[in-house]
Amino acid sequence: MMTSEAQTTVRNAGWILVQRLLHAGSGLVFALLVPRLMGPDIYGRYSLLSSLSVWLLLFSNLNLADVIGRYVPELVVRGDRTGLHQLWSDLFTVRLASAVLAAAVFLGVTAVWLRDLDPVTLATVAVMTVVHGVAGVVYAAFVGFNQAARWQVGETVRQWLSVGSVIVGFQLRGLQGAVVGLLLTELIVLALGVRWIGPYLSRPAVQLNVRRSVPYLRFGLIFFASGLFHT
Repeated sequence: MMTSEAQTTVRNAGWILVQRLLHAGSGLVFALLVPRLMGPDIYGRYSLLSSLSVWLLLFSNLNLADVIGRYVPELVVRGDRTGLHQLWSDLFTVRLASAVLAAAVFLGVTAVWLRDLDPVTLATVAVMTVVHGVAGVVYAAFVGFNQAARWQVGETVRQWLSVGSVIVGFQLRGLQGAVVGLLLTELIVLALGVRWIGPYLSRPAVQLNVRRSVPYLRFGLIFFASGLFHT
């Protein structure tokens, strides 16, 4: 007879499979509708901006989900609420800082490389990059509490919401409206994640104890480097 934890793990695996199918469906719908609506020129610019934002976030995420999955369950079993809050605050601060850095790099690159795009569009994508990065660590926190299905649901909600928000935004304000739609999607995803994580974690303090965080960050960087070599 399976334990409660094992049942939760199996249930999460099933929901993740369902969400992967939903994710594939949203990608198909997006591919069928958005490029045709925008046309090759505008869609090329939209794709370039969104792809650059995503790549910068990938190179700045430091594999914090692996850190959370490794250390949070141990703190939960020990009932160490203080240690849990300290770890959560440190990781949140690291992710916030890395997302802000990714947004700054995005603005620097696009301001030089894509001078024909208006600053409002570029600034909107930069803000979206920060919100996306923060949402990522909020949803990654669910991994430490054996709630992997909720970890995945952030991406599922993001994909389906973005289909509607990008189409509506583009119809209203062209490329600028499309990226505003993406920003609104990220804000909704973040708000949902913050609401769900509330029962598990208290509000993080924006602080970083470097000495305390080094073992955690070293662990994440090992997985990050390993992923790069296997890419």
